[in-house]
Parts: sequence; C-alpha cells; structure tokens
Amino acid sequence: MSGISQFLQKIVVYLRYYFKANTRYRFHSPYLFHLIESCFDAERNYYDFSTLGENYLHLVNRNELISVDEFSQKRNQGGLLIGAFAKKALHPPAQLHELYRLVKYLKPVSILELGACLGSSSVCLALASKSLQQDSVEGNGQFVDIAKKLAAKSNCSHIHFHHQDFRKFLSENRETKYDFIMLDGDHSKAATLEYVQILLQMLNDKGVLLLDDIHWSKGMHEAWLELTLLDSVPCSLETSRWGLLFKDRTLSQGRYSYIQAGFKPWQRYV
Repeated sequence: MSGISQFLQKIVVYLRYYFKANTRYRFHSPYLFHLIESCFDAERNYYDFSTLGENYLHLVNRNELISVDEFSQKRNQGGLLIGAFAKKALHPPAQLHELYRLVKYLKPVSILELGACLGSSSVCLALASKSLQQDSVEGNGQFVDIAKKLAAKSNCSHIHFHHQDFRKFLSENRETKYDFIMLDGDHSKAATLEYVQILLQMLNDKGVLLLDDIHWSKGMHEAWLELTLLDSVPCSLETSRWGLLFKDRTLSQGRYSYIQAGFKPWQRYV
C-alpha cells in the first residue's frame, strides 16, 4: 500500500472517531465522567512531570545509531539515529502527563507494559503508581539497556525489564494477574487481537487494559472495534490515541468515545 493510501486511511479513521466522540459534558456515567475530568481534561501538574520532560529530551537528543540485528531489521529500526526514532515513537510529554494522571487515578498495584521501547513510558507508569510489581517487556536489547539506565536515573528500581518477544513472555506468564496492562507494540490487526485475547485473561476483574495507537491504521482501528464487542469487555473508552478496555461489570456498560472539549466547544451549551 502506498504512503498516500495509508495517509488517507488514517484521515478516514480519525474522522470517524471525531464525529462520534463526545466531550465530558455528554458523559452520563459518573465513573467515566470523573475519570475524564481527572485525567484527560485536567490541568493539575505534579513534580514528576519535570522528570518526564527531562527523560524525553534526553532520549530525543541521543545521537548514537540503533544496532542492526534481526529484531531491529524486522521492525525497520536498525541504522536509525536513536534520537530521530524517539521523536517518532515516544509519547510526547503532554501525553505522558495524561498517562501519569490516569495511572495515579486508577492506583494499580501490578502493571504490565508490552513495548517498553526506550523506557520513558515505563518510568511514567512507575512514578505514577509506585506499584509493587511492574513488568516492562521489550524485544530490542539495546532499548532495554537504555530503559534500565533511564529507570535507574529516575529512581524507579522496582521496574522489572524483560528482553523478550511478546509471545514468549505471555506464554511463560499466563497465570500472572495485573491491575493495569498497556499494549504498545506490533501495531497490526492480527497481532493486536491475538495479544488482547490473552491479556484479558491476565487482567484482574477490576482491571484496565490500554491499547496505544488505535487510530494508527485502518487495521488497528478495526481491531479496536472488534475488541469492544467482546463479552469480557462490558465498558470501553476511545480517546484520540488510546483505547481503554474495562473488565469491571459494575461500570455503566457501553462503548464510549471521548474528545477534549476544545475540539467540540458547542457541546458545553448544546
């Protein structure tokens, strides 16, 4: 598929999301309204935000090359400058702030991150939660080394980094349960559907599963829509970048889409 076709597909995917999304003023679920107000429509800052910003700048300014090996070649990473790759792949500080607020709001005791990349999101999760258990999985060994050093610099010694393929980690840890799971890697429809079916079984009954980049491609958005229809997912929340799957059956059931108030200001009055 050509780059132009992919770009047009992304526009179509985003427009579909935009037209169905609502601002907080049209959310009647008390839980989701409070979550949105606390995490996504919030202005509260935390001291940890300075650490997140410093880490981001540190990574995007790195000048060494990504090592060429089987994994990096398969992911089209090998030979790229780490800093240039980081600018495209990492969550920018504003989104890390939202992730931080979300995790602080949810208060998970155990966290699984699939796709640690260079460690900025790993540190964000760790600073927000102070969880007793955080497993962060990454397939690029060079990235794991960088992430470990970033975590040490940020005083996040409780993160357990695993240099493993996602499938291998999941096959070896099927019985482990988590309160919060973040899937950020292998952005294809088939892989996403495969992983999430397994991850939902590893998620505690009150847990939340976050999918990154659900509008990244037509296939990713199709996967997201299919997952929201699962019987094991009574409630879901679609945002501009993430998709949240809730297992808690006490929540208001439904498939919800949220957009910040500035994108649909009329909803405050109409």
